Amino acid sequence: MGYHSTPHPTYSAPNWDPEITLNIKNYSYGGSVTCVGYAPSKRRRCQNPINAANRAFANNIIEDLRCLNPHSPSIYPQLCRLAGYTLCLRNHQSQVDEVVEGWMRDIAKLPKYGTSSIHARREPEDLNMDEKWDEILDLRELLYDCETRALHRRLVQVARSLERAAVKGVETMALKAEMVHLLLQLKRLGVEAQDLKQEGDGYNWEQEHADERWREKKRREEKVLREKARQQAEQSRQQKLERERRETERREEVERLRKAEEKRTEEARQQRERLRKEKFERERQERERQRREQEEKLRKEAEEKRKRETEERNERVRKRAESMRLEKERLAKAKADAEKKALEEAWLRYAVEWDTLKKNPTKGSPIELRQMIPWPVVSGKVEDVNEKNVEAFYRKATPYQDDTGKMFQLLKMECLNWHTDRIPSRFGDGAIDATIADLFNTVMRVVIKLRSEVQEKRAA
Repeated sequence: MGYHSTPHPTYSAPNWDPEITLNIKNYSYGGSVTCVGYAPSKRRRCQNPINAANRAFANNIIEDLRCLNPHSPSIYPQLCRLAGYTLCLRNHQSQVDEVVEGWMRDIAKLPKYGTSSIHARREPEDLNMDEKWDEILDLRELLYDCETRALHRRLVQVARSLERAAVKGVETMALKAEMVHLLLQLKRLGVEAQDLKQEGDGYNWEQEHADERWREKKRREEKVLREKARQQAEQSRQQKLERERRETERREEVERLRKAEEKRTEEARQQRERLRKEKFERERQERERQRREQEEKLRKEAEEKRKRETEERNERVRKRAESMRLEKERLAKAKADAEKKALEEAWLRYAVEWDTLKKNPTKGSPIELRQMIPWPVVSGKVEDVNEKNVEAFYRKATPYQDDTGKMFQLLKMECLNWHTDRIPSRFGDGAIDATIADLFNTVMRVVIKLRSEVQEKRAA
């Protein structure tokens, strides 16, 4: 029976070519595969080549991506792996996250799958291999040309690879995606072939039922064989696990014995080291004790020497200070005696000259009188007359400092001596001038001030 030889569409995601969408090839660098990272210093894509091994891994991942829905959540880990293989090892392995985010933005621009053109399917992780083997056997009876037979052979290879990978516990996501792809493609091709058969003349339904019974029998037999193979694989896996467990226990026992021996050796070494350190510490302490004793002896001798020297130095300083004090007291006493004598002589001279002046009134010009008048200052000179010097003279030179009564009488007499009204009677009418009047008034103010102080002391 002949069939139409029309081409059949292959399964692929619309507008989804990972190599183009993800910009794997660097067309600004001759279209070769270079690092997909960004070189900030050059402000362009990195041009470092990818080594052959990483290019091979990257090509395998790209082929797996062709079979996946670009909008499926399972595509993200594949992109992370692809970024790791297409970034240069030297400079840009730290840009994995940035590169994957850029790829995800590019993928988001692709059109979504439409339910009218592509059948809804489960994620590859949900595959039930028993059900899939039934589908594979059913599809085998619908094959009618070399293209579908080649696809079916590939489907059987993928299914067997999945079973082996499941036993080994390795990753099977790409194989599962390819299996789903092939199943959908073969189902479409098989349905078209079935329609062509039913359109032919003289379709043999009895033969079809016989073929169906034969296929059912083969399915049961193959299912039994698969179950037996699965059990054998499980038994092999359990035996392998048991061998690994025993080997692990043996290695752990060897390791335990080795560690115990190392512990005993280490304890013996530590014991020897401890004894050596104790001996060394005892010797060090003995040397330290002897050194401290010697240092203490030298310190005491030095301290006694310093103490003797300090005492001798202090004694010399004390004697020198005592000598200086006595000399200072002597000089002060001599100075005080000389000052006292000078004051006594100054007062005596002042009193004698005033007595002489009172007994023998003198006349002359104002200039002559300023030099002749006995002024109440230590020097007796008119040039030294001011309130400070006059007050100092009366406070220190007068002989009645401790007798307020006599001091009051003396100051009362001084008020009479220095009153400006007495100037004409003693020195003549033309003797006074402004300068002499000011000098007399200066002395008069001081005498009045001192007399008031003495009067207050008498009243107290």
